[in-house]
Amino acid sequence: MQGFSAIYIIIDALDECPMLNNERKGLLHALRHILKAAPDSLHVLCTSRKEMDIEKAITPLLIESWGAEIDLSTQRKALDDDIGKYIDSILEDDEYDTWGNDFKEELRNALMEKADGMFQYVRCQFENLQKLSSMDAVRKALRDLPSGLDATYDRILWSIDEDFQPQVIASLKWLAFSVVPLEIDQLAEIFMLPSKSDDGFDSMPRLFLPRMY
Repeated sequence: MQGFSAIYIIIDALDECPMLNNERKGLLHALRHILKAAPDSLHVLCTSRKEMDIEKAITPLLIESWGAEIDLSTQRKALDDDIGKYIDSILEDDEYDTWGNDFKEELRNALMEKADGMFQYVRCQFENLQKLSSMDAVRKALRDLPSGLDATYDRILWSIDEDFQPQVIASLKWLAFSVVPLEIDQLAEIFMLPSKSDDGFDSMPRLFLPRMY
């Protein structure tokens, strides 16, 4: 770190680090070690939902290092207002013209109740609702909204068609372990690589017209 006037480390969504195999415990331990030995030129920003193990590890460090905590839950009304505006902006799209104001209000209230301050939660639910073909189906989905982002991601993964699961798993592995960010066209190429060492190269599995949704 010598030779730099300022160094910034940003750890986003610390709570999404899995607890399995003590991965989160190891990360928190490393973070404590870094902060205790950090020079004045090092600045660290962590974002996270409130979880007991993270709060227990981070709070003493804030005191020792003169750090600051920004608790968005104390600004919950402003946050909920912003999420409400986000929902309204989506519902203004022509795609929802036939839904009617009363139904839109019903949907808005249901999402606001479950969002728990998370824009990503709302975005994921809209992606699911857009696939439904009737108000009855939407109402049923609203009655069965998942609790939190973890449950939302679980539902998304479990709903993937069985035929596409190998492709999804392969894509996630490449995204997780690639040393550089991958473009969608590059991901389309990976399916031509042999999945087993004795398989030959085959261009047939390459995706048609790869695109983001």
